[in-house]
Amino acid sequence: MLREGIVPQGPEIGLEEWEEKASAIDPEVGVLYFEGTDGSPIATLVNFALHCDTVGGELFSAGYPYYLSQVLKQAKGEDMIVLFANGPCGDINHIDRRRGPCKGFGEAERIGTILAGEALKVLADMEMNSSISLRAAGRRLVLPRKTISEEEIEAAKDVLKRVPPDQDRRERFYAEDLLHLAGTEEEIRTEVQAVVLGDAALVALPGEVFVELGLEIKRRSPFGRTFVVELADDYVGYVPTREAFCEGGYEVMTARTSKLAPGAGEMMVEAALELLEQLARGRKELSL
Repeated sequence: MLREGIVPQGPEIGLEEWEEKASAIDPEVGVLYFEGTDGSPIATLVNFALHCDTVGGELFSAGYPYYLSQVLKQAKGEDMIVLFANGPCGDINHIDRRRGPCKGFGEAERIGTILAGEALKVLADMEMNSSISLRAAGRRLVLPRKTISEEEIEAAKDVLKRVPPDQDRRERFYAEDLLHLAGTEEEIRTEVQAVVLGDAALVALPGEVFVELGLEIKRRSPFGRTFVVELADDYVGYVPTREAFCEGGYEVMTARTSKLAPGAGEMMVEAALELLEQLARGRKELSL
């Protein structure tokens, strides 16, 4: 957050302008581990809330999850499958302006190695369970989309007339996206899912979900361990909290990547919690 209390549009703001972080974080490293009856490693799932955006430009990169995978394989065996699931991190990145640019493969390796170390600590204290139940449930949702006013449409048209294509591509980008959304009436249909393994639950949310929404699910979950996964099954763009729409930032600026209305994220949270409660009741019935 900037000194004026404004949420910045990106990481390019000068260090002297920063005052504090704008959102909460979720420091929990979630780990699910599977092994054979002979004790041989089969797979490890790591869940953590942090954008994979250390390597940009025109490169395709696995980012820090690649280095996470390599360290875990070195420790547990090359044949072990390593899966990474992003926790809700629509408003979280790794950038610390006090440390410099924070970009590139070196930064990806630093983050992945630290995360792998934390995962190995969890594995060292983990108790295996050879008899667990598996249950799942899903809920289809129709999410509210932003209403675009005539004033916004006229302002976007003015941008395209006024700003040449080779100048201020950012301003033109948002104007073009807004006009595209204004010309569509499609409902935003998606799905929230929950899977329970023993006393652990996984919640699958579509889109880039703000961290506070994931923390709310964890706080109210009836299960002792809850893993919340974003970008699961579908992509509905950024999923901000109600408060975030008042605070600003590019994540809430109307675009193809930000078309949900305030309250859509909270709808996902309530749907997820209803699924977890449903599965928790099923757990009690199975134990009778």
